[in-house]
Amino acid sequence: MIDSVKKYIENRIQLLKLELISVLANLSANLISSFFISLFIVVIGIMFSFSIAYFIGHYYENTALGFAAVGGIYTVVFLIYMKFIKKNIENKVKDAIVQAAFKAEKEITEKNDE
Repeated sequence: MIDSVKKYIENRIQLLKLELISVLANLSANLISSFFISLFIVVIGIMFSFSIAYFIGHYYENTALGFAAVGGIYTVVFLIYMKFIKKNIENKVKDAIVQAAFKAEKEITEKNDE
């Protein structure tokens, strides 16, 4: 009887470890995917920023002025983000992570029930 209980506890611990690994794998996959998407968006944004800066610089015949204008625009956007948007984004990211964890847990539970 004691051996059966020990074996049950060991199996249950192993199952919990596997479930945790599955949840972490799903979260890691989502984070890596999000990282690469963000990286591509940043590179595209940089290219457009250079284009706009050179366009403004060419229009005013002063390249430095074009880059300063784009830098000023980004400074204003950054200040608006820090003042009004940052907390909302943080909450959405936290919610997305929790939802991904619950989704992975639900998938594991459904597989175990089958």
